Amino acid sequence: MIIVGIIAVVAVGRLDFTSLFEQRGVQDRIKAALQFGRKAAVAQRRYVCVCVGTLSSSTCTAAGDRVSLSVDTRAPETAGATYCDVSSSANKTNLTLAGIDRHCTDGATNAVCSTSKATIAAPSAGNYAFAFDPQGRRTTAGSFVVSVTGQSGVTVEVGTGYVH
Repeated sequence: MIIVGIIAVVAVGRLDFTSLFEQRGVQDRIKAALQFGRKAAVAQRRYVCVCVGTLSSSTCTAAGDRVSLSVDTRAPETAGATYCDVSSSANKTNLTLAGIDRHCTDGATNAVCSTSKATIAAPSAGNYAFAFDPQGRRTTAGSFVVSVTGQSGVTVEVGTGYVH
């Protein structure tokens, strides 16, 4: 009995439950941020831009472990407009999330950041950004799953913008 007790103490001490909780927490924060972005697109009647990567000066690049949201300030009826252009900072402003992510060391108010035990990755190379239109639908075709280490990922449906 004593030997089993000693083995149990050593084995349980080596289990890292915090990484599982951290990974799930990051996934839940991403899901909440994307749902908030979708609702903001409908409420503000604007395109909400989502970047899985680094958003610097409202320009999205694939490098970096974060999900950032911004709002395209132009009316949806603007003729010839390319909304949420990932290479341009023009016509975009940050979408402040309801809760600031304490893992964003730069103080970003529009992002969910990864942690040391939970990294965020875009679905595939070159497919790291999309937008919610003013009706809450995702604007790009194909599947879009933001993956988090150790978790199933967050999916955004194309036709409806549904986040799950």
